[in-house]
Amino acid sequence: MNDFVNFTPESFDLVKLSLKVQGLTFNSSSGGSNADEIDIIGPSVELSIFEHISFPFLTGKLALVDDFGLLDFPGIKGTEKVIVEFGHPAPYIKNITKTFIIRSIDSSNTYNDYTNVIIFDLIEDVGFYDRTQRISKGYSGTGEEIIRKILQDKLGKELDTTYCKDSYQQAFRYVVPFISPMEACMTVLSRMTTATGCPYFLYSSLYSDKIILTDLESILEQDPFNVNTPFSFSQGQLSTNNFITNATSIKKLRSSELEDTLELVEEGAGGIFYNYIIIGNENKPASGHFSAVSKAIESLETAGTIKPDQFSRLVKEDFIVDPKELLEKTLVEMNSKVVSAIGTSNYPLDNIDSFNEGSSIGQAILSESRAALLLYLTKNIYELEMPGFMFLPSTNSNKNIKLSVGNQIAIKNYKAPETELKSKSGRYVMLAKRHILDIPERAHTISLQCSRITNQSALKG
Repeated sequence: MNDFVNFTPESFDLVKLSLKVQGLTFNSSSGGSNADEIDIIGPSVELSIFEHISFPFLTGKLALVDDFGLLDFPGIKGTEKVIVEFGHPAPYIKNITKTFIIRSIDSSNTYNDYTNVIIFDLIEDVGFYDRTQRISKGYSGTGEEIIRKILQDKLGKELDTTYCKDSYQQAFRYVVPFISPMEACMTVLSRMTTATGCPYFLYSSLYSDKIILTDLESILEQDPFNVNTPFSFSQGQLSTNNFITNATSIKKLRSSELEDTLELVEEGAGGIFYNYIIIGNENKPASGHFSAVSKAIESLETAGTIKPDQFSRLVKEDFIVDPKELLEKTLVEMNSKVVSAIGTSNYPLDNIDSFNEGSSIGQAILSESRAALLLYLTKNIYELEMPGFMFLPSTNSNKNIKLSVGNQIAIKNYKAPETELKSKSGRYVMLAKRHILDIPERAHTISLQCSRITNQSALKG
């Protein structure tokens, strides 16, 4: 389409939506190389594409009105390809192109003798390819080196580490125990942290053909892509003729899974007593008390990774937990979690660790920081709904990758038109995103889940 007639913050250009069936040829008015594809833009009602910071492949759902007997075609067995190409209405901006496999037919509802409404459950082609494999192979190297090798070796995919720090753990050995390549990558990922204990994420992006590897520390270091045009929410907001104001207005904001302080503390957000024993060498057992998350966040604040206006902690760390206050220990000084870990000797390869544990208690405790920081993210989720314009690709490829999950967005929340709620404003990490493409109306909306590990606070002075 590529025109600007009636252009709105929900507008997008749908160039292609086709069904491709291997071994089946459709009648084509133009003939040629695309005769094995059928255009399904006309009968399609809605296409939803899901991104998630913990999923190394995209998923989706496609709803269409089947008034021409699509399921009656020979060869339609639920493993067909759906190819989609969409993007910005401006013709000079490169579109997004992705290929999905029909994983299953989610539902098929018949309304009369001629019309069915079908919902296809979609999975990105690399995800389908991954699920059909079970591998058993040994790898050695750092976590990111092993992940890169598995992706290239078994899936033919490149790894993008543009916004990613080197993992802190030294090289280790890993034997894949007859699981899928992506499962193997996620297992390796669970062993990786930065020097401060921040977790890593491996995900597929709508804006890239590569698999993205990043870490929480790198995410927090990067400014939100909309730092100069933050999304805003106000219960009293009114419609306006300003395009950018409309494009950045949050239609709905809902809080869920908010701070369960006790669960956070029990899972390691307070104090941890750690016992670490290495079998097979001369090291003595090591043990000690750690405030893993407090130390990690303090390190990020000191380094400037967490900005000064985000210094408000989610947990009141100086809270005295003894009801009578006879035991003057704070929340982070209590041993709310006890961990006992056994590591194996890396002999005879002194420079390569075993898979299960690091070579020191310092490395081992980082895994507890990782787990607690992940819990922080999943216990403070905000759900937003907004127009899709700000998430359409632009001519700047570096900016495009920042539109995906695994990056920050800026939000301003207003109690009244001139009264900003500091506690709910600030920078958030995008965890999950659903692109909702209303095909008949050519309307693109975004449903977004985001979170953070510290709250915004008012600066003094």
